[in-house]
Amino acid sequence: MLNLSHYRNSAGDATMSRTCLYGTVYNNASTVEKCIESVWRPEYEVVVVDNYSTDGTWEKLLELRRDFNLKVYRYRCSRGLGRHIALHNCPPGSTTAWFDLDTVYNESFHKVIEYAAETDLRVHTGVLIASRELILSRGGWRDLNYGEDVELVSRVGFDVHVPVVAGINAELPAYMHVRERRYGGLRRVVRASIDVLRGHAPSVRRLLVNRSRRAALFYLPARALGFYRNRMPDNATWIELAALARAIQPRSIGIDEKYFCFGATLTLLGLIEGGESAVDARVLSLVSRPVYKLYLKTRELRILYYRDLHYFERSYMSLVEGISVLSVAEESPGRGRTALR
Repeated sequence: MLNLSHYRNSAGDATMSRTCLYGTVYNNASTVEKCIESVWRPEYEVVVVDNYSTDGTWEKLLELRRDFNLKVYRYRCSRGLGRHIALHNCPPGSTTAWFDLDTVYNESFHKVIEYAAETDLRVHTGVLIASRELILSRGGWRDLNYGEDVELVSRVGFDVHVPVVAGINAELPAYMHVRERRYGGLRRVVRASIDVLRGHAPSVRRLLVNRSRRAALFYLPARALGFYRNRMPDNATWIELAALARAIQPRSIGIDEKYFCFGATLTLLGLIEGGESAVDARVLSLVSRPVYKLYLKTRELRILYYRDLHYFERSYMSLVEGISVLSVAEESPGRGRTALR
Protein backbone atom coordinates (compact mmCIF):
# COMPACT_ATOMS: atom_id res chain seq x y z
CA MET A 1 0.00 0.00 0.00
CA LEU A 2 1.13 3.57 -0.69
CA ASN A 3 1.61 6.45 1.73
CA LEU A 4 -0.26 9.47 0.33
CA SER A 5 2.13 11.87 2.06
CA HIS A 6 4.54 11.23 -0.82
CA TYR A 7 2.05 12.91 -3.16
CA ARG A 8 1.45 16.03 -1.06
CA ASN A 9 3.03 19.23 -2.31
CA SER A 10 2.57 22.84 -1.31
CA ALA A 11 5.14 24.66 -3.41
CA GLY A 12 3.90 27.10 -6.02
CA ASP A 13 6.20 28.13 -8.85
CA ALA A 14 3.84 29.87 -11.26
CA THR A 15 4.03 33.53 -12.17
CA MET A 16 0.96 35.59 -12.83
CA SER A 17 -0.07 38.63 -14.80
CA ARG A 18 -3.30 38.46 -16.78
CA THR A 19 -5.60 35.49 -17.44
CA CYS A 20 -5.80 33.62 -20.74
CA LEU A 21 -8.18 30.79 -21.58
CA TYR A 22 -7.27 28.70 -24.59
CA GLY A 23 -8.64 25.76 -26.52
CA THR A 24 -8.84 23.88 -29.79
CA VAL A 25 -11.94 22.75 -31.66
CA TYR A 26 -13.14 20.57 -34.51
CA ASN A 27 -16.75 20.40 -35.71
CA ASN A 28 -18.60 21.73 -32.67
CA ALA A 29 -20.75 24.41 -34.30
CA SER A 30 -23.77 23.54 -32.16
CA THR A 31 -21.99 24.16 -28.83
CA VAL A 32 -19.27 26.72 -29.50
CA GLU A 33 -21.37 29.83 -28.82
CA LYS A 34 -22.72 28.64 -25.45
CA CYS A 35 -19.23 27.53 -24.49
CA ILE A 36 -17.62 30.89 -25.31
CA GLU A 37 -20.38 32.71 -23.44
CA SER A 38 -19.72 30.55 -20.38
CA VAL A 39 -15.93 31.06 -20.25
CA TRP A 40 -15.70 34.71 -21.31
CA ARG A 41 -14.97 37.50 -18.89
CA PRO A 42 -13.99 41.04 -19.93
CA GLU A 43 -10.64 40.72 -18.12
CA TYR A 44 -9.74 37.43 -19.90
CA GLU A 45 -7.94 36.78 -23.16
CA VAL A 46 -9.58 33.88 -25.06
CA VAL A 47 -7.63 32.03 -27.75
CA VAL A 48 -9.09 29.30 -29.99
CA VAL A 49 -7.45 27.15 -32.67
CA ASP A 50 -9.79 25.50 -35.18
CA ASN A 51 -8.67 22.28 -36.92
CA TYR A 52 -10.34 23.22 -40.23
CA SER A 53 -13.87 22.34 -39.12
CA THR A 54 -16.34 21.52 -41.89
CA ASP A 55 -19.62 22.13 -40.04
CA GLY A 56 -19.57 25.93 -39.72
CA THR A 57 -17.55 26.09 -36.50
CA TRP A 58 -14.95 28.41 -38.04
CA GLU A 59 -17.59 30.77 -39.39
CA LYS A 60 -19.29 30.82 -35.98
CA LEU A 61 -15.96 31.68 -34.32
CA LEU A 62 -15.50 34.59 -36.71
CA GLU A 63 -18.94 35.90 -35.74
CA LEU A 64 -18.21 35.49 -32.03
CA ARG A 65 -14.85 37.21 -32.42
CA ARG A 66 -16.62 40.54 -32.81
CA ASP A 67 -18.63 40.23 -29.58
CA PHE A 68 -16.07 38.45 -27.39
CA ASN A 69 -12.77 39.80 -28.70
CA LEU A 70 -11.47 36.32 -29.45
CA LYS A 71 -8.16 35.41 -30.99
CA VAL A 72 -8.91 32.70 -33.55
CA TYR A 73 -6.54 30.67 -35.73
CA ARG A 74 -6.78 27.73 -38.15
CA TYR A 75 -4.25 24.88 -38.25
CA ARG A 76 -4.25 21.23 -39.21
CA CYS A 77 -3.62 19.77 -35.80
CA SER A 78 -4.33 17.18 -33.15
CA ARG A 79 -5.92 18.22 -29.85
CA GLY A 80 -2.53 18.44 -28.22
CA LEU A 81 -0.89 20.43 -31.00
CA GLY A 82 -3.93 22.73 -31.25
CA ARG A 83 -3.73 23.50 -27.54
CA HIS A 84 0.02 24.04 -27.83
CA ILE A 85 -0.48 26.61 -30.60
CA ALA A 86 -3.28 28.31 -28.65
CA LEU A 87 -1.14 28.45 -25.51
CA HIS A 88 1.70 30.05 -27.47
CA ASN A 89 -0.71 32.81 -28.50
CA CYS A 90 -1.65 33.65 -24.91
CA PRO A 91 -0.01 36.83 -23.59
CA PRO A 92 3.41 36.44 -21.94
CA GLY A 93 3.14 36.26 -18.16
CA SER A 94 -0.50 35.15 -18.18
CA THR A 95 -2.19 32.65 -15.92
CA THR A 96 -3.70 30.08 -18.29
CA ALA A 97 -6.42 27.44 -18.31
CA TRP A 98 -7.55 25.32 -21.22
CA PHE A 99 -11.20 24.66 -22.02
CA ASP A 100 -13.18 22.35 -24.31
CA LEU A 101 -15.53 23.96 -26.81
CA ASP A 102 -18.20 21.28 -26.43
CA THR A 103 -18.61 22.09 -22.72
CA VAL A 104 -20.59 24.79 -20.91
CA TYR A 105 -18.72 26.02 -17.84
CA ASN A 106 -20.11 27.27 -14.53
CA GLU A 107 -19.11 29.70 -11.78
CA SER A 108 -16.83 27.18 -10.07
CA PHE A 109 -14.55 27.22 -13.12
CA HIS A 110 -14.03 30.94 -12.72
CA LYS A 111 -13.60 30.69 -8.93
CA VAL A 112 -10.79 28.18 -9.39
CA ILE A 113 -9.09 30.43 -11.96
CA GLU A 114 -9.31 33.39 -9.55
CA TYR A 115 -7.83 31.27 -6.78
CA ALA A 116 -4.92 30.17 -8.97
CA ALA A 117 -4.21 33.73 -10.11
CA GLU A 118 -4.28 35.07 -6.54
CA THR A 119 -2.05 32.37 -5.06
CA ASP A 120 0.35 31.65 -7.96
CA LEU A 121 -0.27 27.94 -7.39
CA ARG A 122 -0.61 25.28 -10.06
CA VAL A 123 -4.24 24.27 -9.63
CA HIS A 124 -5.93 21.18 -11.04
CA THR A 125 -9.67 20.72 -11.41
CA GLY A 126 -9.89 18.49 -14.46
CA VAL A 127 -8.06 21.27 -16.31
CA LEU A 128 -4.68 22.64 -15.25
CA ILE A 129 -4.40 26.31 -14.33
CA ALA A 130 -0.80 27.52 -14.39
CA SER A 131 1.40 30.20 -15.91
CA ARG A 132 2.03 30.17 -19.65
CA GLU A 133 5.80 30.31 -19.13
CA LEU A 134 5.83 27.41 -16.70
CA ILE A 135 3.95 25.11 -19.07
CA LEU A 136 6.05 26.11 -22.07
CA SER A 137 9.29 25.75 -20.08
CA ARG A 138 8.32 22.15 -19.38
CA GLY A 139 7.70 21.34 -23.03
CA GLY A 140 4.11 22.46 -23.63
CA TRP A 141 1.59 20.09 -25.18
CA ARG A 142 2.43 16.84 -26.98
CA ASP A 143 1.13 16.18 -30.49
CA LEU A 144 -1.46 13.66 -29.27
CA ASN A 145 -5.13 13.41 -30.13
CA TYR A 146 -6.12 11.71 -26.89
CA GLY A 147 -4.50 11.40 -23.47
CA GLU A 148 -2.74 14.71 -24.10
CA ASP A 149 -4.24 16.27 -20.98
CA VAL A 150 -3.11 13.46 -18.65
CA GLU A 151 0.38 13.61 -20.18
CA LEU A 152 0.63 17.38 -19.68
CA VAL A 153 -0.76 17.45 -16.12
CA SER A 154 1.52 14.61 -15.00
CA ARG A 155 4.58 16.35 -16.49
CA VAL A 156 3.88 19.88 -15.21
CA GLY A 157 2.38 18.74 -11.90
CA PHE A 158 0.03 20.64 -9.58
CA ASP A 159 0.01 21.96 -6.03
CA VAL A 160 -3.72 21.84 -5.32
CA HIS A 161 -6.68 19.83 -6.58
CA VAL A 162 -10.15 21.40 -6.40
CA PRO A 163 -12.76 18.58 -6.60
CA VAL A 164 -15.60 20.25 -8.47
CA VAL A 165 -17.62 19.97 -11.67
CA ALA A 166 -16.31 22.93 -13.66
CA GLY A 167 -18.53 22.35 -16.68
CA ILE A 168 -21.11 20.03 -18.20
CA ASN A 169 -21.36 18.38 -21.61
CA ALA A 170 -24.69 16.57 -21.61
CA GLU A 171 -24.10 15.18 -25.11
CA LEU A 172 -20.68 13.64 -24.43
CA PRO A 173 -20.72 9.88 -25.15
CA ALA A 174 -19.46 7.78 -22.24
CA TYR A 175 -17.12 5.67 -24.36
CA MET A 176 -14.06 7.06 -26.12
CA HIS A 177 -14.54 5.07 -29.34
CA VAL A 178 -18.08 6.46 -29.73
CA ARG A 179 -16.89 9.99 -29.05
CA GLU A 180 -14.01 9.82 -31.51
CA ARG A 181 -16.00 8.12 -34.26
CA ARG A 182 -18.14 11.28 -34.48
CA TYR A 183 -15.10 13.19 -35.70
CA GLY A 184 -13.41 10.87 -38.17
CA GLY A 185 -14.54 7.25 -38.23
CA LEU A 186 -12.34 4.23 -37.60
CA ARG A 187 -9.07 5.98 -38.44
CA ARG A 188 -9.73 8.56 -35.76
CA VAL A 189 -10.56 5.82 -33.22
CA VAL A 190 -7.30 4.00 -33.97
CA ARG A 191 -5.26 7.20 -33.52
CA ALA A 192 -7.03 7.96 -30.25
CA SER A 193 -6.56 4.39 -28.98
CA ILE A 194 -2.82 4.59 -29.58
CA ASP A 195 -2.44 8.14 -28.29
CA VAL A 196 -4.26 7.49 -25.02
CA LEU A 197 -1.77 4.75 -24.22
CA ARG A 198 1.17 6.97 -25.13
CA GLY A 199 -0.17 9.82 -22.99
CA HIS A 200 -1.17 7.72 -19.99
CA ALA A 201 1.86 5.36 -20.22
CA PRO A 202 -0.04 2.75 -18.16
CA SER A 203 1.82 0.50 -15.75
CA VAL A 204 1.45 -3.27 -15.98
CA ARG A 205 -0.60 -3.17 -12.77
CA ARG A 206 -3.06 -0.68 -14.27
CA LEU A 207 -3.41 -2.74 -17.44
CA LEU A 208 -4.11 -5.90 -15.42
CA VAL A 209 -6.66 -4.13 -13.22
CA ASN A 210 -8.56 -2.57 -16.14
CA ARG A 211 -8.32 -5.57 -18.49
CA SER A 212 -9.10 -3.40 -21.52
CA ARG A 213 -9.27 -5.22 -24.84
CA ARG A 214 -8.52 -2.00 -26.70
CA ALA A 215 -5.41 -1.41 -24.61
CA ALA A 216 -4.22 -4.95 -25.32
CA LEU A 217 -4.82 -4.51 -29.05
CA PHE A 218 -2.96 -1.21 -29.36
CA TYR A 219 -0.32 -1.63 -26.65
CA LEU A 220 2.52 -2.74 -28.95
CA PRO A 221 1.97 0.01 -31.60
CA ALA A 222 1.85 2.59 -28.80
CA ARG A 223 5.06 1.28 -27.21
CA ALA A 224 6.75 1.28 -30.61
CA LEU A 225 5.88 4.96 -31.06
CA GLY A 226 6.96 5.70 -27.50
CA PHE A 227 5.27 6.12 -24.11
CA TYR A 228 5.51 9.55 -22.43
CA ARG A 229 5.93 8.30 -18.87
CA ASN A 230 6.50 11.25 -16.58
CA ARG A 231 5.54 9.76 -13.22
CA MET A 232 5.51 6.47 -11.39
CA PRO A 233 3.75 4.10 -11.40
CA ASP A 234 2.20 5.81 -14.43
CA ASN A 235 0.86 9.23 -15.41
CA ALA A 236 -2.86 8.67 -14.74
CA THR A 237 -2.31 6.85 -11.44
CA TRP A 238 0.01 9.60 -10.18
CA ILE A 239 -2.66 12.23 -10.96
CA GLU A 240 -5.29 10.22 -9.07
CA LEU A 241 -3.07 9.78 -6.01
CA ALA A 242 -1.97 13.42 -6.05
CA ALA A 243 -5.56 14.62 -6.46
CA LEU A 244 -6.66 12.57 -3.45
CA ALA A 245 -3.78 13.83 -1.32
CA ARG A 246 -3.86 17.49 -2.44
CA ALA A 247 -7.61 18.07 -2.64
CA ILE A 248 -8.98 21.06 -0.74
CA GLN A 249 -12.49 21.88 0.40
CA PRO A 250 -14.32 23.80 -2.36
CA ARG A 251 -15.96 26.02 0.26
CA SER A 252 -12.51 27.13 1.47
CA ILE A 253 -12.11 29.14 -1.74
CA GLY A 254 -15.71 30.31 -1.98
CA ILE A 255 -17.16 27.59 -4.23
CA ASP A 256 -20.66 26.30 -3.54
CA GLU A 257 -20.53 22.68 -2.38
CA LYS A 258 -23.22 21.74 -4.89
CA TYR A 259 -20.42 21.52 -7.50
CA PHE A 260 -18.43 18.93 -5.53
CA CYS A 261 -17.33 15.84 -7.48
CA PHE A 262 -14.62 13.24 -6.99
CA GLY A 263 -13.90 10.04 -8.91
CA ALA A 264 -12.12 6.84 -7.86
CA THR A 265 -10.79 4.16 -10.21
CA LEU A 266 -10.20 0.52 -9.41
CA THR A 267 -6.48 1.22 -9.60
CA LEU A 268 -6.71 3.94 -6.95
CA LEU A 269 -8.91 1.82 -4.68
CA GLY A 270 -6.40 -1.02 -4.86
CA LEU A 271 -3.33 1.10 -4.13
CA ILE A 272 -4.23 3.06 -1.01
CA GLU A 273 -4.46 1.58 2.45
CA GLY A 274 -8.11 1.13 3.39
CA GLY A 275 -9.25 1.20 -0.22
CA GLU A 276 -12.85 2.32 -0.65
CA SER A 277 -13.28 3.18 3.04
CA ALA A 278 -10.25 5.48 2.91
CA VAL A 279 -11.63 7.33 -0.12
CA ASP A 280 -15.03 7.64 1.57
CA ALA A 281 -13.39 9.20 4.62
CA ARG A 282 -11.34 11.59 2.49
CA VAL A 283 -14.43 12.71 0.59
CA LEU A 284 -16.32 13.31 3.83
CA SER A 285 -13.45 15.51 5.01
CA LEU A 286 -13.84 17.72 1.95
CA VAL A 287 -17.58 18.33 1.73
CA SER A 288 -20.69 18.43 3.91
CA ARG A 289 -22.97 15.41 4.14
CA PRO A 290 -24.89 13.81 2.58
CA VAL A 291 -22.75 12.73 -0.38
CA TYR A 292 -24.10 10.61 -3.21
CA LYS A 293 -21.89 7.70 -4.17
CA LEU A 294 -22.47 6.21 -7.62
CA TYR A 295 -21.08 2.81 -8.56
CA LEU A 296 -20.22 2.37 -12.24
CA LYS A 297 -20.02 -0.80 -14.31
CA THR A 298 -16.67 0.11 -15.86
CA ARG A 299 -13.34 -1.33 -14.70
CA GLU A 300 -11.61 2.04 -15.11
CA LEU A 301 -13.70 4.71 -13.35
CA ARG A 302 -15.53 2.78 -10.62
CA ILE A 303 -17.02 5.29 -8.15
CA LEU A 304 -18.22 8.88 -8.53
CA TYR A 305 -19.01 11.08 -5.51
CA TYR A 306 -21.39 14.05 -5.81
CA ARG A 307 -22.90 16.52 -3.39
CA ASP A 308 -25.69 17.37 -5.86
CA LEU A 309 -26.77 14.89 -8.54
CA HIS A 310 -27.95 17.77 -10.71
CA TYR A 311 -24.28 18.04 -11.81
CA PHE A 312 -23.88 14.35 -12.60
CA GLU A 313 -22.56 13.84 -16.16
CA ARG A 314 -25.59 12.36 -17.96
CA SER A 315 -23.43 10.46 -20.42
CA TYR A 316 -22.50 8.14 -17.54
CA MET A 317 -26.12 7.28 -16.68
CA SER A 318 -26.09 4.01 -18.62
CA LEU A 319 -22.98 2.94 -16.69
CA VAL A 320 -24.44 3.39 -13.20
CA GLU A 321 -25.29 0.11 -11.47
CA GLY A 322 -26.00 1.37 -7.98
CA ILE A 323 -26.06 4.34 -5.64
CA SER A 324 -25.58 4.88 -1.92
CA VAL A 325 -25.56 7.91 0.36
CA LEU A 326 -22.72 8.77 2.73
CA SER A 327 -24.39 10.56 5.60
CA VAL A 328 -22.11 9.88 8.58
CA ALA A 329 -18.35 9.65 8.80
CA GLU A 330 -18.31 6.06 10.08
CA GLU A 331 -20.63 4.72 7.40
CA SER A 332 -19.24 1.55 5.84
CA PRO A 333 -18.70 1.18 2.08
CA GLY A 334 -21.82 0.26 0.19
CA ARG A 335 -24.19 0.82 3.12
CA GLY A 336 -27.61 1.71 1.78
CA ARG A 337 -26.53 0.78 -1.74
CA THR A 338 -29.45 0.49 -4.13
CA ALA A 339 -29.34 -1.00 -7.59
CA LEU A 340 -30.65 1.26 -10.33
CA ARG A 341 -33.29 -0.11 -12.67
